[in-house]
Amino acid sequence: MRGSRVHSSRTHFIRIHDPLAFAAGVAFAKSPPPPEHEMRTFAFGLALLPIAAPVVCSQMMNTGGGRPSVSLDGKWIAYSAARNGRWDVYVVHPDGSDGRQVTNVGEPTFVNLGPPTWIDDRVLILRRINDTTRLSLVDLRSAPAETPVLANHSAQWLVGAIQLRPSPDGKRLVFLHGTRGRPRVAVANVDGTGFHDLTDSTVIGINPDWSRDGKRIAFTVVDAASHGQIAVVDADGANYHVITHFDPSDGLPQWANWAPGDKRLVIQAGRYNPQTIEESTAHLWLVDVVTGETTKLAPHAGMSLDETPCWFPDGKRIAFQSNRTGVMQVWTMNADGTDPRQVTAFHP
Repeated sequence: MRGSRVHSSRTHFIRIHDPLAFAAGVAFAKSPPPPEHEMRTFAFGLALLPIAAPVVCSQMMNTGGGRPSVSLDGKWIAYSAARNGRWDVYVVHPDGSDGRQVTNVGEPTFVNLGPPTWIDDRVLILRRINDTTRLSLVDLRSAPAETPVLANHSAQWLVGAIQLRPSPDGKRLVFLHGTRGRPRVAVANVDGTGFHDLTDSTVIGINPDWSRDGKRIAFTVVDAASHGQIAVVDADGANYHVITHFDPSDGLPQWANWAPGDKRLVIQAGRYNPQTIEESTAHLWLVDVVTGETTKLAPHAGMSLDETPCWFPDGKRIAFQSNRTGVMQVWTMNADGTDPRQVTAFHP
């Protein structure tokens, strides 16, 4: 399909969970969760992993941090973390200093507090309230005060929209919307205008993210067997093509993040046991956007999770979450996988 647009045809999005709704059954636009015998659950580690209730209780009540996002100047890492079962957004310097809480929402349901990201020098907070995603900005100088991004009634597509990611200039959003059976990747201006779909029912896409120049979007495309690859499409919906050829034994590739220069992506892929997180493993990979060539970073033989990567603006380091010390924490490593360093240090 290189060089083409996505065309409509009937397909089925079967046995698939909303990847952000692993614990509470949160779905697209009030859709009820499908029967258990009809699902094959996506598995995503602490950030997105649908794990058994006892594991959720023990692992999710308190976390060091996860889903990191590096500021545009590289001086801060924003991340989400739980304290006594309540989720908020925090920031910390890459060397682990000056960590602080910057929201005061105390969200009890993990999936209702989206991963933080940056617009200029402010942190964009995504929170689902009554099936609508509400956007606000936090300035570190005045945190935890939040400034709403827009009046929510002006953007009807926010009802049911999930996995929102802002464009580099902060003027547009890419997100998923629609029914659980046929979610679509779409783009709209932050003020609610300019809405258009990038995919239709022939493509099942999750975890979209913008290129640094704002011209392309990478996301995971998934088939009915829950196997996936990384695809890229222009922001206007043209030139959709799949760029990777992962073997299913490597796990589902996802959480694409564009490197400075837009020639490489860093992603995560892993194999998960939804019943026992200790029997799950995930790695970070580099992906060449032109050739599709992949390189596994910091291979490990043990059952640990390296996930949710984010580039530093100089392209020399990557922030990510990992449970390699027992509790999910924010880490950094060099772009070649060397010199892993733990950033957060909270322990229950």
